[in-house]
Amino acid sequence: MIPLRQELQLELVPGRDTWSGSLRATLQVRRATRRFFLLLAGGDPSRVELAGPHGAVPLTYGWRGRDTLLVETAAPLAPGPLGMNVAWLGSFAAASRGPRTVGRGAIVMAPGAGGGIPLWPGVAPATSWRLTVRAPDSCTVRSNLARLAGSRQGSWRTWEFASRRPLPADSIAFQLRAGRRGK
Repeated sequence: MIPLRQELQLELVPGRDTWSGSLRATLQVRRATRRFFLLLAGGDPSRVELAGPHGAVPLTYGWRGRDTLLVETAAPLAPGPLGMNVAWLGSFAAASRGPRTVGRGAIVMAPGAGGGIPLWPGVAPATSWRLTVRAPDSCTVRSNLARLAGSRQGSWRTWEFASRRPLPADSIAFQLRAGRRGK
């Protein structure tokens, strides 16, 4: 099983101990299987969903080791396309990789720190990425991905970025800074 396209959404608030994330991915099942693994450091999944050509795929998931999530389906997944959604709550204190706090009012994820998002064990496949960061309006976000759009809703802002070419997850970087934005 390999990812073809991935969309990462993060909600980050400076000063909080936790952050939330979700990953939507289009997968290609290469050979029939009932199980696969994801690496997720510093996060605790609240939802894992798969959708095939005939709708939702019944599954169970749970930890297998410290940072390895085992996903098992009731019936074998047939070769072909598959959609996956994973939602989780991450802890800045627990994450040695992924987003981390730097001083007061700054959150960063440096290249090579992709452990805060689900990764595929043994490989770092290059895929197209879309990154959406939602944070309080008083923050600014920059990324090494190309900026697509931004929007504001009440006291929250959303920044959207995308890769220009396929990248492995551990190549994604961003920086969030708290403070009043210039108008």
